[in-house]
Order: sequence, then structure tokens, then C-alpha cells
Amino acid sequence: MFLKGKTVIKSNKGENLLNRKGLAVGFVLLLFVSSSFVGVSNQQKEVTIEKPCITPVGSSMNFIWPLYGHDAQNTCQSEYAAGQNEGYDKWKYFIAHGTPDLVVPVIDSNGTLYTTSFLDGLYVINSNGTLRWHRELYAYIEYQPVIGQDGTIYVGTIKRFQAFYPNGTLKWVLPIEKNFCCDPVISPNGTVYVGTDDGYLFAVNPNGTIQWQYYLGYSLNGASLDSQGKIYLSARYCDYLCCLFPNGTLHWTFRTIVDTSDAPLIGKDGTIYTVPTYDVIGINPDGTEKWRTPVSGAGRSPSLSPNGSIIYSSHDSGDVVCMDPNDGHILWSYNIGLDPLSKSRATVSSDGMIFFAYTDKPGHLAYLCALNPDGSLRWTSDITSDVPHYYGVNIGPAPSIGADGTVYITTWFSSDDPIYHDFGYVHAFGQLDPNAPSPPTITGNSQGKIGEQYKYTLMSTSPLAKDIYYYIQWGDDSYTNWTGPFRSGEPLNVNHSWEKWGTYTVRARARDIDNRWGPWGILTIKMPLSYNLLNKSFWETLFERFPNAFPFLRYLFEK
Repeated sequence: MFLKGKTVIKSNKGENLLNRKGLAVGFVLLLFVSSSFVGVSNQQKEVTIEKPCITPVGSSMNFIWPLYGHDAQNTCQSEYAAGQNEGYDKWKYFIAHGTPDLVVPVIDSNGTLYTTSFLDGLYVINSNGTLRWHRELYAYIEYQPVIGQDGTIYVGTIKRFQAFYPNGTLKWVLPIEKNFCCDPVISPNGTVYVGTDDGYLFAVNPNGTIQWQYYLGYSLNGASLDSQGKIYLSARYCDYLCCLFPNGTLHWTFRTIVDTSDAPLIGKDGTIYTVPTYDVIGINPDGTEKWRTPVSGAGRSPSLSPNGSIIYSSHDSGDVVCMDPNDGHILWSYNIGLDPLSKSRATVSSDGMIFFAYTDKPGHLAYLCALNPDGSLRWTSDITSDVPHYYGVNIGPAPSIGADGTVYITTWFSSDDPIYHDFGYVHAFGQLDPNAPSPPTITGNSQGKIGEQYKYTLMSTSPLAKDIYYYIQWGDDSYTNWTGPFRSGEPLNVNHSWEKWGTYTVRARARDIDNRWGPWGILTIKMPLSYNLLNKSFWETLFERFPNAFPFLRYLFEK
């Protein structure tokens, strides 16, 4: 049990929180000895603030997707429509040294995206998929960036919480001798809440000073805020959900029986939705249970649809379900048709479109899926179709949605590449730009001999007469990276050989100098099993004398 309004007694990981008299008495004594041991501290701490050149931020902005769950209530609901999204892979941006702790791309009012690499710092990407700026942070990044109301970008590394101006200039650094472990959330007054793996929640002022801290005693998963500024905490190995007042004192606790893996969702009526393993629970604002619905598979928090219904995508099952917010009964269910290794949380657009990503069971392939508001399938797009040389893929915790309906998702790939043992991408899916280059025509031999070089000519045109680059997949796990620039309509000549018999699908696409990516052009190539395997004349004679014999061998040679 919690000592209400003061502190939380920490038991061993995985055990319930207990109110033992002896422990409680000893704990209270300790509070007199050290005011900084546990509990709420409203005293300001002295911190070292780095102050480089000051860059004006300007007036407040409205942001498209400023934090992990879109807003402080963690709804994962966009204010923009996405019914026009066709699932076309518009572009992807390479991130060196991807991270297993993937992030949701956050988006500012200009459509600029912010994402991080575990080892390689903060990336800021223009809406067309080109790099705006990159900042190395020289330490592991523990969670994703968030954007403040004045445009400040907050990002944390081990023992350092940092703020940047929108142009990448450092605003301040707050040294905290702890490891951050949950995604920050920002209140309307600019207070940033961020948690650590040893059980502290810090309320950080916009100027980089600590307003207060609360000690929970368990590694924090996340925090959400309701419309009154109350804070809801979830933590690993903790079977309680905590509600704090805005000043950092405890309001109530709710027993979930098992721990949760995400910050709770706060509905428009103040209902709190959380997902301990195999249950979705609705909790009244006073901390009493509203309803509890069993679901298949554990997962992150549900998302909120425009009509108020609850969309839940379990992490390790094929189901996506829509639930009535009043009593938790299931309105509809969609199954992807396989048992995924992982599946993201659902993201919902203002017109009710539902987007989520998943991997196959081996973790080799990843897909982005779109559902209509009634739960019927709209489309499925392959995220990994043009990613070379990897043996495993992980997906980000949720997609985000841009103002034009583009859906963004992050991936992380395990690789044997000697330079990048792992890497990641930000992927953009949406509508084909009408000014993108045409699908390249691929001309050359459609059949040949193993080991021989063949010449192929590719040609694409840009409606805007822009210079273009070409990318080629040869169908044998090899590729030719972006080559160019070439003038619109200028051909690219390139040679290639295949080392094994079989049928290969060659795919190529073009992008212009403004990073508009066009559709794929395709050519099928056949490499028959060579007659020279023994002796060409022997096999020809054999097939002539016995035209109806050896059908399988004949098929191989003629394939």
C-alpha cells in the first residue's frame, strides 16, 4: 500500500507494495534524516545550465505530433485526416546505428520530423525526407524526443536531460545522475515530466530547473496528464497505477494485479484506460474500476478514435479490437491472419482511419496496415521490401500522422554489415506525388547464362524536368544504390550477372533532386540451368530422342 501523499514504499521487484508497520516507521524516521531520500521534493535544486548563444524561439506553435502518444493524454489520435493515404512508400531516411528502443517520429508545425539514434544523436528531417540537421549527443539516448509549446526540443541521454532550439542550438543541459527510461510528457504550462529507471519522476521547468521529484520505487514506463493536470504513472514490476496531483503529491492508486508497459490513455470524459497483461481496464477519475475486458496478448495502451471508441492493438497477437468506452464490450475485431513477433500500437486519424505496423513471426518482414473505421482492411504495405542485407527487423512503438495524411513509422534492422551492425529508417507512406519521376523502363536480356555479364538500360522522366537518381534491386540480394544525377530522360547503362539458376525480378525506381520518389519499374530475368552441366549436345540429343521423357529436367533447362 502507498503512504498517501508522501511516498511509496518499495518492495523487491515483482512483489506487491506492502504497508508493514516496522518498515513504515523506519521509513518515516529516514524522512527526517534526509529530505532527498524519497517522496516529493518541492525545493528547487541547483543545476548547471549550459548557455551558448541565445537563439530566439518565437511565439507558441501548434504542433502536428509533438510527443509519443500525440498529446499529454496519450490518445494516439491525430487531428488530421488520412483517408486519402494510399499506402505508397514515399521515401525512407537512413539512420546510422539504429536503436532497439525505437521511437515515434515527432512532428512540428512545419512538418519537420524529429527522431533519435541510440548511439548517433538527434536527427531532424524535412517533410520530403531530406536531412535538415543532425546533432551528435555523445551518449546513449534512452527515449524519444518531445517538442515543447515554444518549439523547444527535449531529448535525454544517460545522466543528461537536454533542450535545443528549433535550429539545433543547445538551450540548456540538466545533469541528473540517473538513467531516463520513459518518454517525456509536457503540460500546457510547459512543465516536462520525465521518469528514471530507479523510480523517480522529475517535473522539469522550461528553463531546465527541477520543480519537484516523486519517488515511486519502480522503473517508470510512462506518464500521462488529464485536462486538470493530474499525472498518471505506470511502471515495470509494479502492479499499481498511480495518480498524482500537479504538485507531485499522491492522489490515489489503483491495483492492476500485474504491471503495464505503457503510459495510460486518458479519455475525453476523464476515464483512464490501461493494459496490464491480457486485460484492458477502464478506471473512473476517482480511481475506482469502471470495467475490465480480457484481450488476447499483451500490449501498449489503447488509442482513442474520433467517436470515442477504444482501439486496442495487442503486441503479440494478430488482433486489433474496437471497444465500447462505456462498458468495454468489443464492437469489432480484425485479425491480420498470422501470429506476429511484434505489433505496434494503433494510431487513429481524424476521419477514423487506423494504422499499425507488425512483423512476421521470424522477425524478417515488416508491414504497415490501414483499417477503415469499421475495422475492414484498407491496405497493407511492405515496409522491408527494399531494405538490403539484414537478418532481423523491429518496428517503432506506434506510427505518427502528418498534416497531409502521411503516416510515418520507424524501423531498426540487425545486420552483418561491418560498418553498421545495426541501422534504422524513418519510413513515409502516403500518396504518390504526381510530379514524381515515372517508373523506369528496364531494357536488356530477359534470359541469359549464369556468370555472364549483361547490359541493362534504365530510363525515367520527371514531369518537372528535374534531374533524377536511380536505385536498382537485382533480385539476388544485391542492389545498386542511388546513382546519379541524370537528366530527365537520360538513360543509365549498368551491367549485372547472376551466379545461380532461377528466375529473378529486377526492380528499379527513380527519385528527383527534390527527393520525390517514383513507382517501381520491373523486369523478369530467367537464368536457366546451363546445358554445360555435363555436355550440351548430350542433353539436346537426349531431349530430341525422348521428347516426352524427363519432364522435370526439361523444365529446369528451359526455365
